[in-house]
Amino acid sequence: MEVVFTANRKRKYMLGIMVTEREREQIRRKVEKSGLSMREYLLRCLSGKEIIVKEGGLEILRELKKQGNNLNQIAYMVNTGQIRDCSAELAEIHAELREVRKEWQ
Repeated sequence: MEVVFTANRKRKYMLGIMVTEREREQIRRKVEKSGLSMREYLLRCLSGKEIIVKEGGLEILRELKKQGNNLNQIAYMVNTGQIRDCSAELAEIHAELREVRKEWQ
């Protein structure tokens, strides 16, 4: 029995195009630089959405995820009664996020 998972998918058509080696390499470099998947990059290009690439974006994203994880751990500890006052931890996270914001601008 074959299971098909396309019942609820909006995009059910696949397109293929032929490009030169040079065009393929240009697309590959732009996709890599954007940090997007090939599919997402091409869909954004087709829809006219602006693709903005800022240097250091991946490092900043990692730091934001790290800080989000820290906040989740603090919330867990507060909710389970392990700590009552988390103001020092929150102040530290706030300072780190301000530093990330300063670097991003």
